[in-house]
Amino acid sequence: MNASLLVGGLVAVAAALLSLPLRSPSDSLFNTASVVAGVLALSVASGAWRQWVWARLHAPRWFVGGHLLGFIVWVAIAVALESQLERMISFTVPIAGLAGAADALRVGRRRR
Repeated sequence: MNASLLVGGLVAVAAALLSLPLRSPSDSLFNTASVVAGVLALSVASGAWRQWVWARLHAPRWFVGGHLLGFIVWVAIAVALESQLERMISFTVPIAGLAGAADALRVGRRRR
């Protein structure tokens, strides 16, 4: 889990920097602090997902597939919320893509 927080901290900084030039749909809801908190929460969830899935036969496929499924679900949520919050897709999808891809790339070796 420590590796998840380390990767999450690094990705959170990158996501915060990415969020600065983007126009937020709601400044009170989607600010730099909420982006960092969301990326850290994603990293903790990813660490739990990795712990659970790593005992399986095709663990790297399941791990990356879970991240891809999570990204697809987030894009669907962003599309659904676009009618309520303008610029929801253009703000959240690049950040979710960066955070999910960077987190999924830490697949690494199996523990023995």
